[in-house]
Amino acid sequence: MEHSRKPSFIKNICPVCGGTSVIRNSKGLGIRTPKFNCPDCGAGLTTTPTPRVVWAFVVAAAGIPAAFFLTQWLQSSFDLHRTVLTGIYGGLMGGAAAYAFKLAFDGFVFKPWRPGGF
Repeated sequence: MEHSRKPSFIKNICPVCGGTSVIRNSKGLGIRTPKFNCPDCGAGLTTTPTPRVVWAFVVAAAGIPAAFFLTQWLQSSFDLHRTVLTGIYGGLMGGAAAYAFKLAFDGFVFKPWRPGGF
């Protein structure tokens, strides 16, 4: 069974030839140049978001209030020291933010670059 979902740009898979050695283009400084190149087929590539990026916003919108309410509940239920609550809150917020960024990066894919287009 074939995957219908394009792989994330983090996996460095070329959408033209399927090569796994996509590199960042160090020559292009303008906005009308390809940002990545595939050394296997020579294709110029750029990135584009997919609808999967929306999940990053969903996780952030749910994770931030959940972390806040959880620490408020812990404070009222267990009378924890402020330092412990700060550590728990920081860990929860850091985890939610890191997972949201991971989902955002997974939502970007490579597409072939067109001269003069975006």
